[in-house]
Amino acid sequence: MTTIDTDTVPAWARQLADAAAEAGEDVRRGLVLAEQYGRLLPYPGEGATAERWVVLGAVAEQDLTAARILEAHSDALAILHEADAPDSDGTWGVFAAEAPGTRLDADHGGRIITLSGVKPWCSLAGYLDHGLVTAHYDGVRGLYAISLKHPSVTVEQPERWVARGLRNVTSGAIHLDATPAEPVGGPSWYLRRPGFAWGGMGVAACWYGGAHGLYRTLRERASGSNDIMALQVGVADVAMHAAAATLAAAAGVVRGAVAVVAASATL
Repeated sequence: MTTIDTDTVPAWARQLADAAAEAGEDVRRGLVLAEQYGRLLPYPGEGATAERWVVLGAVAEQDLTAARILEAHSDALAILHEADAPDSDGTWGVFAAEAPGTRLDADHGGRIITLSGVKPWCSLAGYLDHGLVTAHYDGVRGLYAISLKHPSVTVEQPERWVARGLRNVTSGAIHLDATPAEPVGGPSWYLRRPGFAWGGMGVAACWYGGAHGLYRTLRERASGSNDIMALQVGVADVAMHAAAATLAAAAGVVRGAVAVVAASATL
């Protein structure tokens, strides 16, 4: 992964990148693309992690909003796959943040498991169909799948602040009142699973793609300019190459970590 070159990705990924450019910052169009293409991305840690990140980067180069939606949706699908848990049609988000004064608790005592409390910083919760959320139970945090369309879920209107590059991806709290939930993995599985760090690396691939779009614009605007501008393009080029090399090395680390886990499982 040295550049975002759409010629090196599958035809469907080139179509996705083109569609992301057309969708722009339209959240609803981004959600349609995420649902349409999310299952086509390779799962991380299964031999094609670098290819997954190249696709995310190619989408982000065209539009960060589309990439942010796709990354979160596909990350949820990857988590469910890693847990060998079923997923439902529709769009997904992953909400694991916590903040002082907010808490989400799981109740396993009834006929069904329910969640109650507040989960902060749930990006696009009012648009999504499903969510993977962390909640406290018996002294640990577990991961649960919920329907964000259930009547027991209230989406708090977020404050209107501008996130540079993601101004339409609003992030507010959700309030759950005995919301039915399905556990995903065992207690503390979400934080301890091998793929926990890989999700963060996927986000980094999106930021790399967005930065590459800025770099491309800089290079085009600087063409034929003075030596000072050419120097700045060179500085940016070095930074982009270093970022790409880091992502490529990280994909190799993921591949090596998977091999170690697989080998230890046979002992």
